[in-house]
Amino acid sequence: MKKVCMNCFKVYASTRKIPCGNCGSNLVGIDELYIVIVKILNQKGYTTTYCCSGHIYEKLPQSYILFGEGIKLPSLPQGYVTVYEAHTISELFKDIIEIRRDFYSNSYENEVELQKDILKSAIVVLEWAESLPILK
Repeated sequence: MKKVCMNCFKVYASTRKIPCGNCGSNLVGIDELYIVIVKILNQKGYTTTYCCSGHIYEKLPQSYILFGEGIKLPSLPQGYVTVYEAHTISELFKDIIEIRRDFYSNSYENEVELQKDILKSAIVVLEWAESLPILK
């Protein structure tokens, strides 16, 4: 995981403390496989709030991206589903969309095959992000 400025998208080592040395904004942790994906999505107007590329050491590896309030996706990456979550903040209900893919680790012969699928999935999500239109 690296630290990334969500304002100027400068990437720092994971040990970097806030703020960004380039623009002074706060830094967030992003899995290295998703740094470019998150940058593309945010630059196109698809605000993200958190994500995970999936990790072989997890009991139920998942790849997911949670989007900001009100974001509407025109399509999904192949193999992903949407998960809608209702959050209550100051008595207002806000619709938040999450896209997710589960990697059922017991369905792989070994961790190498699982890792390959996680990497292939990241490419699918990257190509999807590139194909999305810019939000107005």
